[in-house]
This record gives sequence, structure tokens and C-alpha cells, in this order.
Amino acid sequence: MSLEKAFVELRDRQDQLVESLQTLRVAVAEDKPTIPDLALVDQRCAVVDNLIGLAQEARGAGQEGVVASRRPVDLDAARAALVKSQEAFNSLSHGFNGHLVSYDAMAELAGIGREHGGAWEAWVGGVRSALNGALQPIYEVNQALFGCWREIADRAGANSVNVRTTAIGQKITMPRGKRIVSEGRI
Repeated sequence: MSLEKAFVELRDRQDQLVESLQTLRVAVAEDKPTIPDLALVDQRCAVVDNLIGLAQEARGAGQEGVVASRRPVDLDAARAALVKSQEAFNSLSHGFNGHLVSYDAMAELAGIGREHGGAWEAWVGGVRSALNGALQPIYEVNQALFGCWREIADRAGANSVNVRTTAIGQKITMPRGKRIVSEGRI
């Protein structure tokens, strides 16, 4: 795969991730019952909004990588774009796993459904479905990032020179017939 193809793949996977997070935003914020107004829901909305911002930041960096990887390739710009994209994705992944799908977060979500019943149980089901829908795009972005790193490493390795030294040691030989005298011994 070429570097440009790897970046195009990354950007396409990032587009899908943004879409899945926007679907999650709708499930959390817009599909919720209106009564009662719960602070936990507002907190989850804020987390999802932050994740969407991080996904868009990563996608923007991915697009920069696409441009940098076109001929003539600007490897330094491509590498910088990949670093930015990776940093944003790492923050996104941490936030998603820590604030939305951790055991505690899922237990709180289930508790809302049990406590308020009816429409809230349906809302919890919709949120769980949207969370599950984001798992595959997150995995695919991670794989696409790995593909870009592999291409960058291959290019960097192709243009480098390796110098290796090996130490065999010294071999000292004496002409035949010569003797070494040490401490008076022959």
C-alpha cells in the first residue's frame, strides 16, 4: 500500500467515526425523555461533544496527511499530521473507554433505566446501541493509524544507511621458532 492510500484509508475511517459519534450524540441528547432532566445525561452529552471535537481534529490531521503524501511526498509534514491525528485519537479512545463504556459508566446508565423505567429504559437501549455502533469505527481508525505508521516507517527505513561494526578481537601470531620469555620461564 502506498503512503497516500494509507492516509486516504485513515481519513475515510475517521469520517465513519465522526458519523458514529454524531449518531451517539443524537441518541444521548436528542432522543432522551424530557422529564425528569438528569445531570448525568448532560454530563454524557458534554463527553460525546468533546469526543466529536477530537474525532474532527483527528480527521483534519488525516486530511493534512493525505495532502502531504501526494507526489512529491513531504514526509516531514505527513509524519507531523500523523502524530496530530494519533494524539487526538488517543484522547478520544481514552475518553470513550473511560467515560462512556467503562463498567461504572454502563452501570450508571443501566441504573437510570431501572430507576425511571418506561421511556428511560428505551433511551438506555438506544444509547447502548449507539455506543456499540461506535466500537467498530474506533477499531478501524486504530488499524488505519497503524497502516500509516507502517508506511512512514517503511519509507524512513528505505532512505537510511545502517553501519554495523563487529569486534572480532586481535589475533597475535609469532613467527615459528621464537619463544616468549616471562618471569624467567621458557
